[in-house]
Amino acid sequence: MEKLPYSKNALEEFLFEKKSGNCEFFASATALILRINNIPARVVAGYKGADYNNIANYYVVFNKNAHTWVEYYYNGYWNLLDTTPAVRYSILQKKGHSFLFKIRLLFDTINYYYINFVIDFNFQKQVKMFKSFSNLLKNLENTAHLSVKAIMYVIFYMVLLLLVLIICIQIFRYFSTPFEKRILKEFYKRMEKYGYVKAENEGLTEFIESIKDKNLKLKAKEFASIFENFYYKDRKFPKSTKEKLKHILKRI
Repeated sequence: MEKLPYSKNALEEFLFEKKSGNCEFFASATALILRINNIPARVVAGYKGADYNNIANYYVVFNKNAHTWVEYYYNGYWNLLDTTPAVRYSILQKKGHSFLFKIRLLFDTINYYYINFVIDFNFQKQVKMFKSFSNLLKNLENTAHLSVKAIMYVIFYMVLLLLVLIICIQIFRYFSTPFEKRILKEFYKRMEKYGYVKAENEGLTEFIESIKDKNLKLKAKEFASIFENFYYKDRKFPKSTKEKLKHILKRI
């Protein structure tokens, strides 16, 4: 959204000037109004809705399903309140059901099976598959009268196909991951080389404050300043900013 408030007093700008924004602004403004009226309220972030993958029969939750709403305390219970206009949300939900989106679902299906049958391939599954594979080879040799050499060729091409699929999945994962997530992950990897590992409950700013090396801390702050200026304001990263962040990482 190009019309999002970007000033230091973004919430005031949203309420009294632009009067247009995403779910975070609607939820924050609602929570503020409730608190002013002495009603306990909290902003909750999560996901709303999902897309059904009819290829593998499961629901997929994408970044576009991210949503923010409010919970207010009344009569001994926390009650849900979503003040984001439904029209705005329905528009977001309708996007993406194109040919490219279907291709994305196809790759997501491949990724799903890759996780289940490769990454999550434990010892029991390996033994079971080995037994099944041994039986298959015996059946092929007995019924189809295939030579061992022919069977080995079949195995070779099956393995080759699997490797190609794995490579395709990795490429898909890389390009389907938003730039901001990739660059932040790379930043934390660079920090790990210097012995600084981010804790689960640490934010970017908190993490940087824990860095003792002054020179490294200075570079990290430079990275965070540029990154946060776009990421936490829902602004798109222009090409020049992307290059600048990459350049900072190279210097770290």
